[in-house]
Amino acid sequence: MIQILPNYSLTYLLHIFLALVSFACYYRVKKGYEKKGIKSLFYFQRFFLIFSGFMLMNGLPMLVMTELDPVQQGAFYIMARPFLYVSLAYFIQVPFSISFPKYKKYAVGFNLVYGAVAWFTNFHFWTLNSIEASSVPVGFIEEVLITRMDVVGPIGPMIGIIVILNWIVFGLIYFGYQAFKAEGTTRLKFGLMAIALGIMTVGGPMHDNATTAMEFLIADGLILLGLIVLFAGIYVKKIFQGRNAT
Repeated sequence: MIQILPNYSLTYLLHIFLALVSFACYYRVKKGYEKKGIKSLFYFQRFFLIFSGFMLMNGLPMLVMTELDPVQQGAFYIMARPFLYVSLAYFIQVPFSISFPKYKKYAVGFNLVYGAVAWFTNFHFWTLNSIEASSVPVGFIEEVLITRMDVVGPIGPMIGIIVILNWIVFGLIYFGYQAFKAEGTTRLKFGLMAIALGIMTVGGPMHDNATTAMEFLIADGLILLGLIVLFAGIYVKKIFQGRNAT
C-alpha cells in the first residue's frame, strides 16, 4: 500500500470516507429539497456538500502519487479550512431562517469574516505546523499508520470557537430548545439534530487538538456518528413512517 500510495495513512482514509458519507447525505437532502422546496433543506444540503469538500481536501494527500513532505501536506490542511467556514455559514442559516430571519445576514457575515481571519492566521503558521506519519498500536491492532497534525499558534482554539458558536449555541442549544417545545416526531427530529451537533462539536475541535493516535480515531468516529445522526434527524418522519411520509 505504501509503495502504491506513498502518503497513505488511516487518518487520510477516514477523511475520504467521511467525505463520501457527507456527499451521500447531500445527495439525499438535495432530492428532498427539489421535491418539497423547504428552505432549511437547501441550507442543509449545501452544508453537507461543502463539508464533504472539507473532508475530501483533508484526505487528498493520500491520493497523491508522489511522496509529500510535511509542509506540502500542511498545504492541503490549510486549503481545507475555507470549506469548513463556508459550510458553517450555510449551516447557521437553518436556525436563523426559522427563528431570526432579520439577522441571518449578520450571522453569515460573521462566519465568513471570522473564517477569513482564522484562515489567514493558519496560513501565517503554515510552515510551523508539524505533520508526521507514524505506525502506532491502536487497541488490539499492533500497527496502524496514523498522520498526526500538531497545530501550533492559536489555530486550534480559533477553530474550536467558531465550531462551538455554530454547533453548540445555534445547534445543540437551539435545536434542543425546539425539541423541548415540540411534541411527537417533531420533538424527536429536533432532538436528534441537537445530539448530532453536540457529537460533532466534540469530534471537530478534538481532531485539531488531538495528541495521540486514539484521540484522532475517536474524533473521526464522532464526526461520522454526528453526520449520520444529523441526517436521521432531518428525515426522522420518513425513517418511522416510510417513503411516502411528508
